[in-house]
Amino acid sequence: MFWELIDEQNQIEDQMGHSLEWVEPKETRTGNMRSEIRLRTDRMLADKYSWEEHIQWFLESGERFHEVFADRLRNLS
Repeated sequence: MFWELIDEQNQIEDQMGHSLEWVEPKETRTGNMRSEIRLRTDRMLADKYSWEEHIQWFLESGERFHEVFADRLRNLS
């Protein structure tokens, strides 16, 4: 699945509105393969006065991931 998604990396990142970190599949201790597609932020989570902003960012980012990836993942071979 990872390799099918990475073929669309530019389009996905355009739709996300951010660059993403694409971590190639690695074998886990249980023998399964695991890959990651990450969105990072420079926000300081320790600043509790900004937690409302952080929460809003997490919610918006999660919704955006769903919008961009849900159909793609359903349609992978």
